[in-house]
Amino acid sequence: MTLTSVVASVALSATFAPADISDLWAGRARFQIDDRSIGAELGMHFISTSWFNGYLHAYYIDRNGGVGLARSSDGRRFQFVASVVPKGRTGAWDSAFATFPGYALLTTNRNAVVYEGKGTDGNRWPGDIGLAVGPTFQDFTKDANPILIHAKSTGRDGSLNLSWERNNIGTPSIIVVGSERFLFYHGFGTSWERGSPDDVQMGLATGTDLRNLKREATGPILRTGPAGSWDSGQTGRRSIMKGKDNRWYMAYEGSTDARRSADGRSYTFDWAVYSSGIARSSNLRSWTKFSQNPVLPRTNPVEFDKSRQGYGYDGPEFVKFPDGKLFLYFRAPNGATKRAELVWR
Repeated sequence: MTLTSVVASVALSATFAPADISDLWAGRARFQIDDRSIGAELGMHFISTSWFNGYLHAYYIDRNGGVGLARSSDGRRFQFVASVVPKGRTGAWDSAFATFPGYALLTTNRNAVVYEGKGTDGNRWPGDIGLAVGPTFQDFTKDANPILIHAKSTGRDGSLNLSWERNNIGTPSIIVVGSERFLFYHGFGTSWERGSPDDVQMGLATGTDLRNLKREATGPILRTGPAGSWDSGQTGRRSIMKGKDNRWYMAYEGSTDARRSADGRSYTFDWAVYSSGIARSSNLRSWTKFSQNPVLPRTNPVEFDKSRQGYGYDGPEFVKFPDGKLFLYFRAPNGATKRAELVWR
């Protein structure tokens, strides 16, 4: 075999190997949407996933305001497994809903689901973060109280300005690195941009114990973009994975600024324009946004038309299959879960 043929063979094998998320950053790959709905019979969306015993398990928002669990052997057809985290009883801080789950295996035989909870008394409990732990991937016991409360110091935060999460916090997710837990979440409150309506921006709290966390002193770790940009209003729900280059990659939902409501008295994200983008980090704390964001299509809402709201191409979740193929699952504009495969350009 000649040197030329060896080089050609290596190039050919690289071409047919699945693309890595680092290839998207380098401009060598893109996401290609599969338009088939996933888990529609379960009403499954905003999923958090993990592989157990050869099955892809998805924690999702169930129809009862809690967290459901489904599994699939192929990533397309899902079967219901169990309701794993219910909303709280009347009077509880999470009595309205306990959902938007984020799953993580903390240690052997110690599983965790963090979730966004809201009480029926929305003034007192407008949105905070709860924890459920258990010995298996489907048996959980909830803590009685939130582990992180909007705009309230944990006692380890110091004198931080938490006005950026003054309205609520939620959509949590966990990354485990050794004994350290990284809790990512959204905060809804004061924008960094003067004159802007309140924004949804991404926060981070860390520690070795999820019940004793410390917020990042810098405030939001992924801020919204400037006015007119695709993510000027939200940098919210996210999914994080490592690339082959040993860097961390985040898929995150974004939207334009909130718009005035029909009566002009408040602001709403119902008719904002949504999509999802990518950011990269070497340490999980400092992030750089991808220059070619967003990586999914953008929604096309019609203002004040309830049937044409802006939600969609949001709630992204990375799923890497045993054969190395990478997919980005997301909520489609019709509310169904769909996915996009990372393919070579």
